[in-house]
Amino acid sequence: MKPFFTPLLCRVYVAFALISVVHLAWPLVMSSSWNRQRLLHVLVTTDDAPVRERTAAKLADYGGEEQLMAALRESSAAVQDVATGALLQLWFSRGGADEVALLARAQQFAEKNDLRRALVVLNYLTRLHPFYAPGWDCRATVHWKLGHLRKAESACRKVVLLNPNHFAAWRSLGVCQLSQGRVAEASESLRRALIIAPEDRVSRSYFRRCGELKGRIRQRPGVGLLEI
Repeated sequence: MKPFFTPLLCRVYVAFALISVVHLAWPLVMSSSWNRQRLLHVLVTTDDAPVRERTAAKLADYGGEEQLMAALRESSAAVQDVATGALLQLWFSRGGADEVALLARAQQFAEKNDLRRALVVLNYLTRLHPFYAPGWDCRATVHWKLGHLRKAESACRKVVLLNPNHFAAWRSLGVCQLSQGRVAEASESLRRALIIAPEDRVSRSYFRRCGELKGRIRQRPGVGLLEI
């Protein structure tokens, strides 16, 4: 019987054990708070666009929602854009296979401007999986494009109820309310968006618009909003 613990075999066993430990520990290291903070630092300091995009994607893969939310507060528009895209992908991927497949199908219809079919799929998705926020978010977008302002607003409310960090849904909610002449409500929704993403240019623009409208209403109290 050959010995199992010769010096050579011992070295092989040790090497195999080390490789196994590294293989098992690597995902934990990559998703650790330390690594996510390291990636955030790279994201907000690099001037290389491809590196920025890859880093944001890695943060999404490793569950770095907190770090991506922090990136939204950066003044750089490029950083905000990749962080927003990565956050949307992270939230999208949190669904099960059925939710993800249905939403992808609806998005395909929407990209082809086949909004009616997209809405049929989204109605089915949100009925079957009512706690999947990206489904409601896409449904809000389709309703908006179809001119269904109140339905778009209702879907936005579902999104922010399920995911209060969804600044884009808060912004969309504010735009829906503003389009219906409800300036005070729109201002509050946009304020909530700006708490999360204070440098978001679109939210800031609409928020200023709300302030201007409220000022005009105070100056001309007898005039309806649609006349201003």
